Amino acid sequence: MSALEFVGFTAAVLLLYYLVPRRAQSAVLLAANVFYCLSAGILCLLSVIGVTTAAFCSSVKIERAVAKERATPKERATPKERTTPQERVSTKKRRKSRRALVFGLVFTLSSLVLVKLFSLLESGSVLFRESEGGTLGLAFYSLSASGYLIDLYRGKIRREKSFWKLFMFVGFFPCIRLGPISRYSQLSPQLNKPHAPVWENIVSGAIRMLWGYFKKLAVADTALVAVRAIVAEPQRYGGGYIFFLIILYSTVIYADFTGGVDIALGIGRMLDISLAENFDRPFSSESVREYWKRWHITLSAYFTDYVFYPLSISRPMRAISKRLRKSKYKKIGKKMPVYIALIFTWLLTGAWHGLSPNFILWGLSNAAVIIAAQELSPLLARFHQKYPAVKNNASWR
Repeated sequence: MSALEFVGFTAAVLLLYYLVPRRAQSAVLLAANVFYCLSAGILCLLSVIGVTTAAFCSSVKIERAVAKERATPKERATPKERTTPQERVSTKKRRKSRRALVFGLVFTLSSLVLVKLFSLLESGSVLFRESEGGTLGLAFYSLSASGYLIDLYRGKIRREKSFWKLFMFVGFFPCIRLGPISRYSQLSPQLNKPHAPVWENIVSGAIRMLWGYFKKLAVADTALVAVRAIVAEPQRYGGGYIFFLIILYSTVIYADFTGGVDIALGIGRMLDISLAENFDRPFSSESVREYWKRWHITLSAYFTDYVFYPLSISRPMRAISKRLRKSKYKKIGKKMPVYIALIFTWLLTGAWHGLSPNFILWGLSNAAVIIAAQELSPLLARFHQKYPAVKNNASWR
């Protein structure tokens, strides 16, 4: 679907959305999701339905396992009573609920992993390019579906009992291509409630959508011509051209990505649906850590909430910390679990972008820089304490 066709499609959806009875608005969104997926190819629609089916079936299993686990009375915490039959039964039920979650995550993320593996192989990369419509947005909506399962396991949300309502969340058409990665608790209630047209939202949403198209078409696509010209003849261009290429390519990535997100957020606003912001002036950040809190915010939040925090406070990490505190490495006892979790999180972040070595090394290098910055922060603080005038110096900044 071209840019012009997508604008026409969005206008038609918006018109129908506010013309039909309010109780039928969710049906319009459902039809829009199906039509948009079909426009990318039947494989795209089957992929979204497949991920939704995996999440829906897994959620039933998780809900049953968690319900049985919570039905067990809380045991007393004395060491002797931890070996009672009741405790053993409760532990068994907890294992069942965890297995149900793992089962669900494997099925919702398996297609994403397979696509990443295929892209590593020469024949697989050809298949990946030819069937790009089938993998459209897979990296985004598969994370939304897995986040739904994790939140259900944690008891933060209730299971969605309607398959089509879950499909509407997983395959919400403005977000399917470039995000943002939505949370079920934030997006699903908005999709299933009636909305009255608000003129201010429609105007501001249209302006943001047009701004997104300007960034994608006028900035990213235009700059990409120069990038391709330099890359096509590396023997001809060097020196200052390479520096110019780095700046230009960063501009292409930023304008294309943020432009796509602006389009999604603009459509959401016109539909009176609030979507999460995904960028917050990342190039004005003062550290790598801050940069990743302001670039692709929903992805960073996903890996922080579902990978970093659970891993850093997990039982193995606590055991490592405890052992180090009792040894001569007492000082790093508290930091080691955090750093291990950070490295693993960035390893997964790199793998999410691609399983090729360059993406893996990219992820690990980010972890290395963040850890180094954390370790050197006391030294930097002492430097600024000794030379306070430097901090406000324009050249230093």
